[in-house]
Amino acid sequence: MAALLTWLVADPVLGVDLEVLTTPGGDATRLVSAGAIVSSTIIVGLLGWALLAVLQRISGRGTTIWRWTATTVALLSLAGPLTLAQTTAATVVLTVLHVVVAAILLVALPVQGSAGRK
Repeated sequence: MAALLTWLVADPVLGVDLEVLTTPGGDATRLVSAGAIVSSTIIVGLLGWALLAVLQRISGRGTTIWRWTATTVALLSLAGPLTLAQTTAATVVLTVLHVVVAAILLVALPVQGSAGRK
């Protein structure tokens, strides 16, 4: 919901065109839609949750390992908006979207995972 709210403020309200290159160095572009925001957030969240569950089952330090892994993945994901966005405004908004999703997942998923193990 936080990612969708960020998109709603940036795109329809502020009028920021979230246009990105479809491939690095290419000419083709596409607009980042609400559907893309929602689906990618759900996919990333589910993958993160699955990895956390596996790590918690196989290691007593599963949550710590997961947090380091998730932080690394989040930082690497910033390459997308920083290299593919077509305007400064789009770069800022897409970077904020990545940070918002990462922050929520880093805080919320380990809490949910440990609650399920009690």
